[in-house]
Amino acid sequence: MRIQPIQSGELPEALVRARAVQAEWSLLPPRKRTFWLAAFRAWLVDQSSHWCHTIDAEVGKSREECLATEILPLAAACAHLAQSAPRLLAPRRAKGTPLFLTGATDKVHRRPRGVVGVIGTWNYPLLLSGVQLAQALVAGNAVVFKPSEKAPASGMLLVEGLLAAGVPPDLIQLLETDATAGETLAASEIDHLVFTGSRAVGVRIAAALAPRMVSSTLELSGHDALLVLPGADPKEAARAAWFGTMANSGRTCIATRRCLVSASLVEGFRDELAKLAAIPPSMVLDKPEGGKARLAHARGLAEEAVAAGARYLAGTGESPPYLIDNVNPGMRIWREDAFAPVLMIMSCADEREMLTAETA
Repeated sequence: MRIQPIQSGELPEALVRARAVQAEWSLLPPRKRTFWLAAFRAWLVDQSSHWCHTIDAEVGKSREECLATEILPLAAACAHLAQSAPRLLAPRRAKGTPLFLTGATDKVHRRPRGVVGVIGTWNYPLLLSGVQLAQALVAGNAVVFKPSEKAPASGMLLVEGLLAAGVPPDLIQLLETDATAGETLAASEIDHLVFTGSRAVGVRIAAALAPRMVSSTLELSGHDALLVLPGADPKEAARAAWFGTMANSGRTCIATRRCLVSASLVEGFRDELAKLAAIPPSMVLDKPEGGKARLAHARGLAEEAVAAGARYLAGTGESPPYLIDNVNPGMRIWREDAFAPVLMIMSCADEREMLTAETA
């Protein structure tokens, strides 16, 4: 089913149509709002080859990684949603009634927000956006979806799949992918906004929504840490850290960036990482547009850290991944986001030192 994205100027009329169908949709019991999930899962399987080709063309991702990190997780999420949504969305009795309300009873009812705007991301264009759209729809909302301008074909294919599975046409609206369309959506008469992307853009979106008291769900870029405590297996911990760093060529908001390792384990941890780093990785770094700039930023942070006393654990830093030892919280690379394969190691005497470094 081919669809035509709506333009930003058509958004007010699209919102009117969405509200009309959402009013009826919200009256259905949660279980009846999940009827399309099974058909959507079947569509994912049927279109898996098309999906792998589309995602690889837009953002660069192998077939194996597309299946493992996009299609299968979304199918599993839909199965979980079909099973759990009726229970999660059912009215439930409130607990902990205060003494002065003795004898009273309260129930919590889960109500749809209304029309939810979703601004999609490019690094996982199927999984992240697919989960967000499915959850919003099953919860009884209508959705206006603005895909990433870096993955427009993936966004269109996702909406086509939802419609093919039986989602009512006006319940989900596909907005044009131009970057300014996201700002238009945030300024429109929506009831909630979901955004996945950088912290800088998230701050702008929150500021735009605040004066109108429009709620939001913001999943922003991260700089995550792995704590390797005494008693851990240093080899297994290193393999886990490496996988967390290298998945999707490091273009993951929850990728492992900083490793705070117990001093008693750090030698074995380093040795295993050095072995893993010696295997030439398969990475896609310059897709989509802006990939070279992100890589240059990561390289600059790495070189600055080495100049300040850190060292490359493997290689020379001329090309990623950037595996850096002897870092400390005073270095910029410890604090700043780097949406690229960067892994840092810091040896710590105890958990207190780990927590101090993590919160520095």
